[in-house]
Amino acid sequence: MSKGTARRTLLKAASRLALVGALASLSTPAAAQSGGASNEVGIAEIVVTAMKREQNLQQVPISVGVIGQESLDTIVSAGGDLVALAGRVPSLYVETSSGRIAPRIYIRGFGNVAFDPIASQPVSMVLDEVVLEQSRLKSFPTFDIDRVEVLRGPQGTLFGRNTPAGVVKFDSKKPSSTFGASLDVDYGRFNQRRVEAAVSGNLVPDVLNARVALLYNGMDDWIDNIAVGFQEENYTGGFEEIAARVQLEFEPNASFSNLVKFEYHDQWRGTAPVFRAGVIEVGRGFVGVDFDKVALDSPQESELSQWGLTNKLRASLTDDLQLDSVTGYRELTKVRSFGDNDGGSLSGPIFPGTVPALRRFGPNYASEAGNAYTGHHQFSQELRLSGSIGERADFILGGLYFEDSVAFDQFQLNSFALPLARPPKTTDQKQATKEWAIFSSVNFDVTEDLELTVGLRHSWGDKDYRVRYTAAAPVAVRSQTFTTDLSDSQLTGDVSLRYRVNSDVNVYARIAKGYRGPSVLARNSRISVGAEETAWSYEAGVKSSLFDNRLRANLTAYYYTVDDQQLSLVGGADNVIGIVNADETEGYGFEGDFEFVPNDNWTITAGLSWNPTKIKDPTLGIAPCGGACTKLDPINPAIPSQVLIDGNPNSNAPRWIANWSVRYGVPVGDGELYVLTDWFYRSKINPFLYESREFILKSRMEGGIRVGYRPTHKKWEVSAFGRNITNEKAVVAILDFFDRNSQSFSATVNDPPMWGVSATFRY
Repeated sequence: MSKGTARRTLLKAASRLALVGALASLSTPAAAQSGGASNEVGIAEIVVTAMKREQNLQQVPISVGVIGQESLDTIVSAGGDLVALAGRVPSLYVETSSGRIAPRIYIRGFGNVAFDPIASQPVSMVLDEVVLEQSRLKSFPTFDIDRVEVLRGPQGTLFGRNTPAGVVKFDSKKPSSTFGASLDVDYGRFNQRRVEAAVSGNLVPDVLNARVALLYNGMDDWIDNIAVGFQEENYTGGFEEIAARVQLEFEPNASFSNLVKFEYHDQWRGTAPVFRAGVIEVGRGFVGVDFDKVALDSPQESELSQWGLTNKLRASLTDDLQLDSVTGYRELTKVRSFGDNDGGSLSGPIFPGTVPALRRFGPNYASEAGNAYTGHHQFSQELRLSGSIGERADFILGGLYFEDSVAFDQFQLNSFALPLARPPKTTDQKQATKEWAIFSSVNFDVTEDLELTVGLRHSWGDKDYRVRYTAAAPVAVRSQTFTTDLSDSQLTGDVSLRYRVNSDVNVYARIAKGYRGPSVLARNSRISVGAEETAWSYEAGVKSSLFDNRLRANLTAYYYTVDDQQLSLVGGADNVIGIVNADETEGYGFEGDFEFVPNDNWTITAGLSWNPTKIKDPTLGIAPCGGACTKLDPINPAIPSQVLIDGNPNSNAPRWIANWSVRYGVPVGDGELYVLTDWFYRSKINPFLYESREFILKSRMEGGIRVGYRPTHKKWEVSAFGRNITNEKAVVAILDFFDRNSQSFSATVNDPPMWGVSATFRY
């Protein structure tokens, strides 16, 4: 699609969004349209900090999706982690092939499938204004959270060099001057238990506030191993973790505050990603799965510990001038994961998906892989000066220093229990990243109803990388070392206009530029470097609160291009993890966020996004699957072992994402009995860059339900919940690695149905 055609498509999408808004108004009950019902019924105002200051969501000239506390608590019940947020906001998708320790986030079909510990992501995760750059840091549990903000599109002014797709921002609950305490307890299937407690209050009157939040989350092993010679009930699938957040806020007067936060997370009993052979069959694709059975010939182990310190200082220098300092330190003290990535056992049983000519080798070749961190730290320092310029403008001026250092070993073993075992292949890798940036953003009231926002950021980055590869040779062990030093600098920013049509409707338009610095990946004695990528995004939208504030309808249409996008190669006939740059990729579509409160009893939310993407590089060829998959792409005439991927979508980029929830409450006694059901849908996706019949993952829809009772004073609540209530079975991630003996079509799948009970206490 040409840029002109894409822009016409964008305009058509915008006109359709306007039509949707008109139809929504026509379909609203007459009482709501006439204002006949009480004005006390309505949607609550949502305050966000998407632009590093508190603003009403409806006045922010950015496409932002918000997940509030109640919705988040529902989503992560039954032990859910960050992956459970997939599809809960339009244009947001999350997946992993690394268990609970390394989620990967996609916005508008733009992300990175690489699971390597040093792989950079075009979506940043920010916790209380501190970016969590390392993929393993993103596994910090979602507890005691006030809200989640999903900033869609490049955020190249206020958030930095690795945000060309967007930002997912978590804001934890802060200390209060009044005493409060809470206890949340969940218990469910597979002995799943989640206990979250928090206490907040004043330690020194009018001077020092504190908040302490604790989490215990765990589940028993529940998956049986049926491999011949390795049979064991309840072999894997469980985990146990604890987390803590301690905050002290020193506020001696209205002009000064200092918040110190300590965080800790320890997952001492985890489960490596549970790959399963045989769930994908040659010529057919996904053929189903027994959630509670695997056939593995190695242990499944995963451990992770991390801690962090944050210091946030705020000082009012004058009535119109404020200084903010955010200092963050994070450290991964232990990361170790080892598992059976081929998903099968040489000793059997034979699964349907095994290539017939290779069945004498069992379902898959014997391959176990893992990694262990040997050192890590991350430090960041941000300073911001903000204030007013006269009566019509305000500004933010700041600087950032960031550094991250990581060292880890990767190892791959053939099954240690069989005589076919060979010496391990290992890599030990070290990467040190540094970044400096200065940024500014200015809001200017052109007229009473028209606001202009202009932002600029200049970033400089440096990355030192070294890998030493050791592999078995016929006579002796050989070792190779590769090093590289990458530097980059880039000017990014955004320009937006917001026009207040009336007190209920705002329209906006935004142009933004973002970029991701160069990246390195190495595996199997190969090192590949991806040049920096640059994204340009154009979007327009409307944010409205209609019908006496009973309907919130926010609509956005967008178009973006990415020059030199870093595409990750995973597996294939080359059996490699690497990076290639595509000349250009493009994405376009729309997203809508809706909330409707027709009366005291009903609350309805919905979200919908359409996110087509396309790779545009006629000569870009890559190695497809290594064996018997059904290839759908044309052969590369220059290199017959490759296929051309021009026109293919980005990896893990669903065209459609939808979510909806319905809550109905009715007074019972001195309280409320309620029923809440929530659902998400994503259309089919391709986890790889090349296309094959077997690896196109079918669409997926999952739902949950909660039934509970809450008294009017809201000091306690009891409920029963269910997740994946329709027993949906779907592949989440695939490994396509090739071996001389066989090939692995191993895959991980979604979580099984879960149900349980929950109790909440508030004081």
